[in-house]
Amino acid sequence: MTALVGLWLVATEVLRRPVATSDPYPHLCGVTHHGTRSGTPYRYSGRDCAACHHQLTGGPKTSAAPTAPKMRTIGDT
Repeated sequence: MTALVGLWLVATEVLRRPVATSDPYPHLCGVTHHGTRSGTPYRYSGRDCAACHHQLTGGPKTSAAPTAPKMRTIGDT
């Protein structure tokens, strides 16, 4: 079992289960979700799905853990 680094917030809400950032991108295509404030149903298509996009473009199948930003001073170029 992998350690929970972070959560994909939208995927966690839509799929109604914790989706760790260390896991492969989850497929949201074809899932209907009701807006939390408006209650309006929205059906995710392939263009909304990060997993579909990465499969089509040949991108990485998993996401990298977030890294800390580089510290720079004003004089750095």
